[in-house]
Amino acid sequence: MKHKTQLSKLSLFFILITTTLTGCTGGEKHTARIEEQKKADLITLSQTQIVSSGLKIGKVTDTLVNNFLNLNGYIDVPPSHRSLAGTYFAGRVVAIHVKTGQLLQKGDALISLENPEFINMQQEYLEARGREVLLKQDFERQQLLANENIASQKELQLVAADYSAAAALVSSLRAKLELLQLDPENLSPEKMQARIQIHASVSGLVAGVFVSNGQWLSPETIAVELVNPGDLQLRMQVFEKDLLHLITGQQVIISLPGDTSSIAQGLISQISPQINMEKRSAEVIAKIRTPLYEELRPGMFVNARVAIANHLVSCLPSTAIAEADERFYALLKTSADTQGQSFRKVEVVPGLVFGKLTAVEFIEKHDSNADFLLNGVFQLIQNQE
Repeated sequence: MKHKTQLSKLSLFFILITTTLTGCTGGEKHTARIEEQKKADLITLSQTQIVSSGLKIGKVTDTLVNNFLNLNGYIDVPPSHRSLAGTYFAGRVVAIHVKTGQLLQKGDALISLENPEFINMQQEYLEARGREVLLKQDFERQQLLANENIASQKELQLVAADYSAAAALVSSLRAKLELLQLDPENLSPEKMQARIQIHASVSGLVAGVFVSNGQWLSPETIAVELVNPGDLQLRMQVFEKDLLHLITGQQVIISLPGDTSSIAQGLISQISPQINMEKRSAEVIAKIRTPLYEELRPGMFVNARVAIANHLVSCLPSTAIAEADERFYALLKTSADTQGQSFRKVEVVPGLVFGKLTAVEFIEKHDSNADFLLNGVFQLIQNQE
């Protein structure tokens, strides 16, 4: 029994020794494989190759970049820059002088209307104006007589009342003619007309024409819409969780859907204090400062980015990063002598692009003062593959 126990202990000792040796051998093999892989990833260039190819060597740069809040909205104009043209008095459309997209100046003719009632209104004004002149003369005469105690004050008061009523009627009829966009001062029996023109009240572009020749245009119908694109703005609906990041004066970068290049910039000018209870959002308006009128039009849907915070990111030139086998690599300088320099392929995760720089994250740590090949990386890695 004692002999068996000694044999068992001896067997266990040899098993432990064997396992330890095997484990050491496996670890050495793993380390050897890593070293072999690092050697395989090495690219050695002579000094002549570096100079003749114009290769550059430099360090990772820390770049201050913005965090952006991505929003969307549509281009609009302030209510003061939008005009809906119609008529206060019904008439038949006999001419349309504008077309959609046409640039107009204030006072340009939009449409012409015709209605015999327009003549009656002009006639009533001329008759009332003539009566006012007579009553004014009579009032001035009665006033002189009353001052000399020739006429009674009662007669003066009756004439004054008639004159005041006639003046009020003239003022009323004059205002109606002005609403017809006729000039009462230049009106005479020879100049009465059944046709009038509706003129633009503001300068701008014709956004829409909503009438046709021969149509009866009533006061509640809009004939032409005008917009002045000289003061464009961006309207956005922003969720309440994002409103905390916004303040007036923040810069807004505007781009078209599917295109990240900027076509305009603006500043946030208004933030609504009221949250829409159903949508859980509020309206934010940005005034556009540098629009390209050929590309931006009222009603156009656009994307917007608002810079909300700054932070540092590690960046390399975009030419220092190359893709191979669906992974991205940079070339880390490992050694250098008079004959040349060696670089090792290290994996990186590219991020946002800032002009000619690309933000990168390194899979493995490296010396913060390490040098990298800054250009020609794609060709070198492709040749190695």
